[in-house]
Amino acid sequence: HSRSRGITPDTLQSQRRGQLVVNEQKLQWSKVALLSAYSNRDGVTQSFLDHLGHFVKSRDSKDVADMEFFCLELLDNPHVHHKWPDGSSTSRGETALRVLSRKNRIDMLSHPSVLALLEWKWKSFVRATLLFEILLVFLLWVSTVLLGYGLLMFEKDWFLLLYLEIFLVTCSVGLG
Repeated sequence: HSRSRGITPDTLQSQRRGQLVVNEQKLQWSKVALLSAYSNRDGVTQSFLDHLGHFVKSRDSKDVADMEFFCLELLDNPHVHHKWPDGSSTSRGETALRVLSRKNRIDMLSHPSVLALLEWKWKSFVRATLLFEILLVFLLWVSTVLLGYGLLMFEKDWFLLLYLEIFLVTCSVGLG
């Protein structure tokens, strides 16, 4: 009885334990990111963002750097929760990015690490969702126009067409 690629239950258990340690470390660093976002002291958030994982891939003649970032998920981890000394705690799902946005920290929101995170979120989720919603609204608009034309052409079934048009308009308002 041979095992493929040397994977045994012991190695799987070890990999799972290692993954749990990595996840726990990420959770702790995400907590540090959240607490730095709450800080009112000058330079705390700036220092944390400056030390997030990144390296400069290249620079052009105008000293504009092409940078690559990693560990940006620390700024947007919804599983972080912190209990303050007075007994209160942070809201569930609150992230460093949300705190910076809510506190209107434009100086930190324009930091290259935060901009890289926002660009990644835009490319991976928001753009596709926005395009899908625009397509749905366009299709609902076209169907409403066609149903309106149908109301004019087929007066004997006006109640059915009117019902369908009201239903589609209600659905489009519900999406917005």
